[in-house]
Amino acid sequence: LHLESGLPLPLSSLISSTDQNVRVYRELENIDLVIEYPASKLVIAIENKIWAKEQSDQVARYQEILLTRYPNHKLVLVY
Repeated sequence: LHLESGLPLPLSSLISSTDQNVRVYRELENIDLVIEYPASKLVIAIENKIWAKEQSDQVARYQEILLTRYPNHKLVLVY
């Protein structure tokens, strides 16, 4: 889901990003995985919670981090 609107990310956004350079970060500001497509201004953040419990206000903090770090980007948080 798109971070700000809560709507699903259009498939066209993902397809158009597949032929671009990508940056992948592990544990970027404690977010497990951040995938950045600079050319299309798309950022997908993934928080893997298989063996860990949610921290207090974790999703809200991650949203704020992404909004601050990537202004004017399409942001997706997968939790």
